[in-house]
Order: sequence, then C-alpha cells, then structure tokens
Amino acid sequence: MKILRGISLYKLVPVFLFGVGITLFIVFLNNLGFSNLIEHLSELSVFAIIVFIVNASLISVFPAIAWYVNQKSDGNPISIYDSIKSHVMGFPINVMTPSAYLGSEPLKIFYIVQKYGYKTSRVIATLMVTKFQEFASLMLVLMISLIWLISKEEALSKGQEILFVCVGTILIAGLTILLYVYANGYKPITKLFLVMKLLKRDRLIRIANKIKSVEETVHVCINKRWKSYLFAQFITLFSAVSILLRPVIIPAFSGRHMDLMSLQNIALIYIVANIIFSFQIIPCSLGVFEYGLYGLSGLTKESVAMFSVFTRVSDLVLFLVGLVLLVHFGLTEFLSAKKARKELKAISKDNNSSG
Repeated sequence: MKILRGISLYKLVPVFLFGVGITLFIVFLNNLGFSNLIEHLSELSVFAIIVFIVNASLISVFPAIAWYVNQKSDGNPISIYDSIKSHVMGFPINVMTPSAYLGSEPLKIFYIVQKYGYKTSRVIATLMVTKFQEFASLMLVLMISLIWLISKEEALSKGQEILFVCVGTILIAGLTILLYVYANGYKPITKLFLVMKLLKRDRLIRIANKIKSVEETVHVCINKRWKSYLFAQFITLFSAVSILLRPVIIPAFSGRHMDLMSLQNIALIYIVANIIFSFQIIPCSLGVFEYGLYGLSGLTKESVAMFSVFTRVSDLVLFLVGLVLLVHFGLTEFLSAKKARKELKAISKDNNSSG
C-alpha cells in the first residue's frame, strides 16, 4: 500500500486499461487456437509482413508531408524529413494514449519550435489544420464506403446499417461544424475562455489571447491559403487510402483468407476500424478492435486474427522505431503527459519572450 501511495491514480488508469487490452487480445487469439494461428502465419513470407509495415507507416508519412505543405504556406517552412521524423517519434505516444490517436502533438510542436525557433502559436495552428485534414480524409473515405455498402443489397444487416449511419453522421457532422466555424472565423475556443474570464483569473485571459492567435492562423490557412489547403488535403487522402487497402496485402501474398480481398469486406473493415479508433479508450484499442471487427464485419475468426496479428506487428515495429528516435533525440520526457506540458510551456515562454 505504501508503494501505491506514491503513484497517482492518473498514472495507474492507462496501465490498467493496457492490461485489460492485452488480456482481451490474448483471449481472442487463444479462442482461435495458437497452433492454428501459427499454421496460417507460416504460409506467409517475410516480404508480406514488410509490405504491410511499409503500408502502415504511410498512415503517418502522408500527414507529415501535409504538415510540411501547411508550414510552408504559412511562411515557416520545415524540411519534410523533420516533419516525418516528428510524426514517427509521436507514434508511441499516440498508441499509448487513450484517445483517438491523439497525444503526440506537444512533442511535434516542441521539436519544430525548438529546432526552427518559430512562434509556438503558428506551429500549433498549422498542426491543428493538418489534423483536421487528416480526419476529414478518413471521414470522406468512410462516407464513400458507407454509401457504397448501403447501395449494395444485403451487404449490411439492418443493425449494422443503423449503427454505421448514426456514428458516421455524428463524426461527419462534427467535422462539418468545425470547418464552418473556423472558415467563418468564429474562434469558439477563444470565446469560451473569454466567458470563463468572468472568473477573474489572469491566467485564463493570457490563455485566451494565445488561443486567439492560433485560431486566427487556422482561419487564414483555410480561407486565404485555400490552394495550399486543398493540396495538403489531397495528400492526406493517400493516408486514408493506405488504411483502406491494408486487408488486401494478406491474401495477395497467400492463397488463403480471400474474404479479405472482397470489396465489401474491405469497406466494412475500414468503417469498423475507424469507428473503433475514433472512440479509443484502451490504448491501441487492444482486444476491442479484434472483438469489434469480428462482431461487426462478419469475417471469419481466422481472417480477423490474421489481420489483427499483422496490424499489431506493424504497430510494434513502428512503436520501437519511434521509441528509438525519442531516446536518440533525448525526448523521452514526452512519454509523460505532465512533463510534456512542462517542456512545451517552457519553450513557449522562451519563444514568446524572444519574439
């Protein structure tokens, strides 16, 4: 008990959730039978795994290129290499954060601001725009996949259709509202903090002023730099397409699990995966992804297990590569949310005082 007293509940929750995820994942594979799984895996070549990992890495690479485009259009250019590097370093943080693959933004901002000396608010703004574009591309492909499935007779059960349409509508509506709000320069977060300043807290007023600068830059990126915005948006589409095509890789390199090759199942896997990861609570949606995909897609347990193992192996490889880069550049403090906020706050102060 004395040991537990020194550990905050905030730190124990992610560990507990990760433990739950690992347990669910092992139970799912165990129900299939490890001997059967190994037999299926033995049919595939190492080259198939490499192709799958390369494809998985593109999910981070294309948004990194889009961020490079947004930074350049904002007049604060960065190298593509640094942008990609920051996204790869952020992967371990995103995976372990109970959120919709968010969490590494402080690291990316810190790395770019520290290296280039740009104003923090401008870097935050372009990253916000890039994340919006990334999510918009995911939702666009999801909407197209959903419309195509609904148009196919008996492709979806009534329950699947209602669930996918409801969740898809919520996600797409939220995205549309955000685009409308920022395109018209309403600055919602700034206004929220200005209302909160009635509490007469000087800190809230200072935060509101910083957020105002960020939201103004977001508005400019969407409205006045629309050519660059659309180009960056187009680039992020390749990230969504790489996710869509992932299931095809497995049957392409073996004669089995051909159900992963059908257009109907490719669309289903994409929709289910994005819904699960958009509402992620357990880190990397371990176990939840496997059971959710099996329950909602109609795929065989063997195919779900095979796809899951490939996905988790690629996650592990990218996690280790990101971790090595974090250690190499001395940025492991960003694995702790509290220390990450402290580092970002410190560099933001230096940045603002020098500016």
